[in-house]
Amino acid sequence: MAKLASSLVLLSTLIVTGCGPDCRLLCEEQERADCYAAGTDAPDCEYQCKHDQDLVTNAECQAEYDTVLLCLDDLDNICDAYAEYCVDGEDCDDPKCDNEAEELGECIVEYCTEHPRNNECEILFGGGA
Repeated sequence: MAKLASSLVLLSTLIVTGCGPDCRLLCEEQERADCYAAGTDAPDCEYQCKHDQDLVTNAECQAEYDTVLLCLDDLDNICDAYAEYCVDGEDCDDPKCDNEAEELGECIVEYCTEHPRNNECEILFGGGA
């Protein structure tokens, strides 16, 4: 589930929409801010943006995605969208935009459950939801 959550945060920051935030700019902002876990390579922003846009379009999740993008664009620190490392028993903050990302995730999971062979679903879920 953690893999899905981190994939959805990445997905939600990477798609170009109309006059809203630009996929590549948000992706590059994440790279500069070093939001990625140690040992994890930053994505190829151009490749990632294309495939993520295909998935959101096919899944008809654009409204949910737009809500996430607006939330992420309002953050002072893009890394606030990532869950902090937390030890059981500690009082840790939830990542910002997590409710919006959850709604987007539900939309995508519903689509990928019905279309497990979609290329973007296979990339995100490793062969099906």
